[in-house]
Amino acid sequence: MTPQPILVVDDDEFIREILCAFVDESFGIPTCNATNGEEALAIIHDVRPLLIIMDVRMPKRGGFEVLTELKAAEATRTIPVVMMSAGIGPQTRREALALGADAYSPKPFDFEVLEAMIRALIP
Repeated sequence: MTPQPILVVDDDEFIREILCAFVDESFGIPTCNATNGEEALAIIHDVRPLLIIMDVRMPKRGGFEVLTELKAAEATRTIPVVMMSAGIGPQTRREALALGADAYSPKPFDFEVLEAMIRALIP
């Protein structure tokens, strides 16, 4: 049986690569990735990831729009979501958590904190 992957969603290829490598090294969990919200939703419905790490600002459906859709649907509302964003103030963190995000990480990442967030959210 193939383990559930962690889905990394960001329009920046470098960020996706860093996060996928981090997840692999820290947890040994497979990853999949998407470059925007539309791709993410297709993957989520096909794969049902263990956890989602998703950027707030992306083309073709931003992170908040995807988060809102996930939390409204019975089939996906329990998937833990870590939202992330660069250069945005505390209002973005508050909004992410109010929309149902399980955690929020600013960019650049503090990988120790990100690791602790993920460990707290996965079984």
